[in-house]
Amino acid sequence: LHRGSGTVRLVGAGPVRRDAASRGRLRHPDHAEGGCRAPGIDGAHRVKKAFDDNTWFIATCGDEPNVVPVGFKCINDEGKFFIAAVLLETTIANIQANGKIAIAAAGEGAESYQVKGKAELVTEGPEYDYFVKLADDTFKGAFPCKCAVKVTPEKLIVASPNGQNKQELAL
Repeated sequence: LHRGSGTVRLVGAGPVRRDAASRGRLRHPDHAEGGCRAPGIDGAHRVKKAFDDNTWFIATCGDEPNVVPVGFKCINDEGKFFIAAVLLETTIANIQANGKIAIAAAGEGAESYQVKGKAELVTEGPEYDYFVKLADDTFKGAFPCKCAVKVTPEKLIVASPNGQNKQELAL
């Protein structure tokens, strides 16, 4: 994002790993064969940090709205957002019903962003394989990864309480 241009390009910014110092965010599992990559939004360090450094809150809707925090998440090189579905039964049901999702993350202070898009459930591919291993390593089989939620962003919206609130940024 170049301030004022309204343009955001999601690209890979290197490998990812998850460790205690990273507060649960993904940074690098040594996945030469794939996996997830941290978001590298050109020139948009504050947007990048909001999604890279913080818990995501994902919202779906079926019979009633549902919002949950997620820590096993990443953005791949193609700009798709991925979430490990470990304890997300209601989220999975809502995605199966209508495929709609919103993701919110807040950076330093009140700097906040929201992504709206189409969600699909995937059970193969490098991101899914990565989350299966991550859940198994973390929970020792007690809470397996059911699938990965793949989100294709359609909108990026400023959610900060300032003059840019509700401004849609081009992806």
